[in-house]
Amino acid sequence: MTEIIKIYRTIVLLLFFAISSSSMKAQLSETYSAPQLQIGDRMPDILMTDVINGDRHQVSLSDFQGKLLILDFWSISCKGCIMAFPKYEVLQQKFEKDIFILPIALGSSKNTVQDFIEKSAGRGKPISLPTVVYENFTNNVFAHLFPIINEGVPVIVWINRNGILKAVTSSALLNEDVIRKMIENDSVTLPARVSRQKEFDYYKPFLVNNNGGADSLFRVRSILSPYSDSIGSSRFIKHRTEKYLRVFSANRSVIQLFQDCIYQGMNQDVFGKRVLVETEDSSKFLPTRSNMLSKPNLFCYELILPHDFTEDEAFEFMKDDLCRYFKVSASVETKEIPCLVISNFNHSLISKTQESSYKFTKDRPGLKLTNNSIKYLFSLLHRKDYPLVIDETDYKSNIDINIAIPEIYDFVKLKDLLYGYGLNATETKRLIDVLVIRDKK
Repeated sequence: MTEIIKIYRTIVLLLFFAISSSSMKAQLSETYSAPQLQIGDRMPDILMTDVINGDRHQVSLSDFQGKLLILDFWSISCKGCIMAFPKYEVLQQKFEKDIFILPIALGSSKNTVQDFIEKSAGRGKPISLPTVVYENFTNNVFAHLFPIINEGVPVIVWINRNGILKAVTSSALLNEDVIRKMIENDSVTLPARVSRQKEFDYYKPFLVNNNGGADSLFRVRSILSPYSDSIGSSRFIKHRTEKYLRVFSANRSVIQLFQDCIYQGMNQDVFGKRVLVETEDSSKFLPTRSNMLSKPNLFCYELILPHDFTEDEAFEFMKDDLCRYFKVSASVETKEIPCLVISNFNHSLISKTQESSYKFTKDRPGLKLTNNSIKYLFSLLHRKDYPLVIDETDYKSNIDINIAIPEIYDFVKLKDLLYGYGLNATETKRLIDVLVIRDKK
């Protein structure tokens, strides 16, 4: 069925051009109704009568059979088109036996294009390629066969040795690598030039609500949004695919966002004990209970980069974004801060049992460990009102302990409780690496 359709379309085209070939002048005023060509169609043998800068004043597409014919639609008002000519000259010379690049100037008179070519030569940028001229930009046979030309130039049309339409592309694909592939393999498929969006609004966000294309067309994207009810709990994610590297922080406080990028998602400082905020207004930064749970102080951040970016680069990107938006600087610095240091003076906690278990008591902050890691004790000591707790015990083996921790920090009481298990508590200051956030100067 597909072959029948192609044959029918070819017959219609040939009939059309057979009937109208006498009116195919260089500058056309008639209104054309030629059907749009599809990739794989045979090109009609179009006669082009206004040819300048060459030995012949008229040519037909059939004159180029046996070579890869590349039609370059351009105009003298298109800077990108003009800048590409030196490259096309080199390509034509390099592949002279296999290709022919034929520029087709649209929207200017024959004399205007001739004058432009002569001036280019005078500026040391000669154009030696024969050039076809169509004074009417949109009302010519090619504009009807390839409507995308009406959206603007450059447009590149690729026709194989047998006169079959192979591709309609942007000028970016007219390069040595692509030409070589097209010569060596006639079945190569090239990406088509994308039609311009007629409803594109320059004053609305790009790629949002399909403005300018699908939202998947970006190469790099970073987004900062307010709290999202649809997401739910706070969470940090990083993952890599074959196409991109993605970092996502959902419903996080400003401090948490900075911790996510500084510590690359490995932060354990839930209560901000390793954070110093030195800003004029610290209310939106300090992780107080009301601050942490307040939706206006929670944000979502997403960064997507090409897959060849490293995680270090991604987190640096994220930090720069946050600093710009919140107008602060963020760095890790060594500072002397108050700490609660826990050490052991005997090994009475070492477990003698075989079975292991742990249980956090619900009625009050307490812990019952049997043959388990001391890390559970330190997780219980890591509380909002407590200083930064540092583990200087030397326990490598599992322990047994049953202890009730004071809900409100009481150093004397806590010290006595721990002492009964051979643990010593000391209030002191230590040099600690902390996250420092300052107003930008």
